[in-house]
Amino acid sequence: MTDAARRATRTALALGVAALVAAPATATAATTATAEGEAMTLAQGRAVVTADTTASGGKHLRMLTNATASAPVTTPASTRLVLRLRGEQYLGAPRATVRVDGATVATLTVSATTWTDYAVPGSWAAGTHTVAVSFTNDASRAGAGDRNLAVDRVGFEAAPTPTPTPTPTPTPTAGLDDAYEARIVELVNAERAAAGLAPLAVSACADRFAEEWSAHMAATGQLVHRSDLGAVLTACSARRVGENIAYGNVTADQMVAMWMGSAGHRANILNPAYTHIGVAAATTATGRVWGTQNFLTL
Repeated sequence: MTDAARRATRTALALGVAALVAAPATATAATTATAEGEAMTLAQGRAVVTADTTASGGKHLRMLTNATASAPVTTPASTRLVLRLRGEQYLGAPRATVRVDGATVATLTVSATTWTDYAVPGSWAAGTHTVAVSFTNDASRAGAGDRNLAVDRVGFEAAPTPTPTPTPTPTPTAGLDDAYEARIVELVNAERAAAGLAPLAVSACADRFAEEWSAHMAATGQLVHRSDLGAVLTACSARRVGENIAYGNVTADQMVAMWMGSAGHRANILNPAYTHIGVAAATTATGRVWGTQNFLTL
């Protein structure tokens, strides 16, 4: 972008990440309060704590039969519950039923075979909440295979502090963002190559949804995730969909650097299951860029 240097001196970036297998504009990325899987209390079934250098605490909880494990998590007011899970597949993927304070908030099909963040939207008041994860469809056959559920950690993502919407409401500036979007795709694939992952191909379908959503955020002045990622999943004939969002008076390089500096956003960018990407940037008259990345598994 020709005014990249000017924008770089007026940086104010906010981030968002969402994923589906299956908040107002902010000044900083949301914070998290977590409990490690190996620290969870087993209420029923059989599970073992397994050493694992790829897990966040160097260990994870591996559920070997239908089982339930829980942990208290103390958090500020929160809008998302994030579970880092993976499944040992046999005749299908393991299923996890997730409860908070006894109420079921999600049933997840854990098709990921590497650690993947599964996000559950909601609203939880500040305080201590009990998060329980139940493995519900154990299957095994001697010499053939064994379906198990692995839990790395569970945690709440705290609602970030809102930033007032600019006045007057800026309108998107057309024709300035193609190079910005192409640079984001280039940088994402460079990060994947450095991690030994295949590059993402650009999906016209994912691009269309990303363009629509960036334009919506720019027009409303709100950083908020698309509430119906399932519509993207269906329209693009995908098996998995994820979303990163951000805004700021920043260059494409700075936006990608911020995404890579946040665990949830980085997990989307480096998810080996994704095969395609759509990117959109909507630049307003004030120079603020509203960015959307949509990730697909086709």
